[in-house]
Amino acid sequence: MTKISSFILFMHFGFFFMLSWGAKASDSLGVYFFMLEDCVICQSYTPLIQTLHENYGQHADFHLIFPNQRSKGKGIRDFMDKYGLALPYKTDHYKNLCKKWDVKVTPEVVIVNEKTGFVYYKGRIDDGYVRVGRKKTIPSQNDLEAMLICLSNGLNCEPKQTTAIGCYINLSENQ
Repeated sequence: MTKISSFILFMHFGFFFMLSWGAKASDSLGVYFFMLEDCVICQSYTPLIQTLHENYGQHADFHLIFPNQRSKGKGIRDFMDKYGLALPYKTDHYKNLCKKWDVKVTPEVVIVNEKTGFVYYKGRIDDGYVRVGRKKTIPSQNDLEAMLICLSNGLNCEPKQTTAIGCYINLSENQ
């Protein structure tokens, strides 16, 4: 559960309106990382994913989602053990979550209000990859963590979408 509450009150033509971008105390946030075990980009982000989970897990429920058919229980557990990931995971072989949030690559992240379905963030973890095969030495924009900080501090968090760079999800499987 989260303890976040954010809103903006404004007047338009003499009427007051309230916009809410933050989650209410009764809402919960879900952070969904779409992953693939043999994607080098996913592998490179595993330490950061675990750190984000440790730092912000008290404000949101973190999940690893494995959408490709070749991702099976033992392979996923071996991947998680190898990279020290201690997050819950599930498969999405029928691409229900991929379709719901229009996720096409791994790693890609979605932060959603579990109660309302409102998407606060969708996209990359940071700008560490310029393109597939071209990694920056040091990322300059930590988009996901910035949103997690915003949400965990109860600030007015404007929804954001970035372009994720990674390994393509086979969206034609199980169709």
